[in-house]
Amino acid sequence: MVLLSYFKNYNKILKIIQTQFLYYFYPKYYFYTSNLKTI
Repeated sequence: MVLLSYFKNYNKILKIIQTQFLYYFYPKYYFYTSNLKTI
């Protein structure tokens, strides 16, 4: 049971990290690609 709850928490943390990653890196990536297109 403890392992199961740990796994659920791990999944939650992983999702939070994923969303943070997307919010942080995706705009930069988008900005970079749009700059490449204009050049």
